[in-house]
Amino acid sequence: MANRDDVSRELAECTECGTVYAARQWPDGRVKTIGSESCQCGCTEFALVETDEETMPPDRAE
Repeated sequence: MANRDDVSRELAECTECGTVYAARQWPDGRVKTIGSESCQCGCTEFALVETDEETMPPDRAE
């Protein structure tokens, strides 16, 4: 079992329809959506949404 600090919260996009969900990324690279095992379209494959922190306003960057 992964340590809580090893799991990161991310945004994940459905690879079929593009719907974005809150997700967790595990140390082994797996991405699991929070609260559901699949997208509303039925797909179970998700990809992390890339963000560019340099374009975010300073008060929004983590």
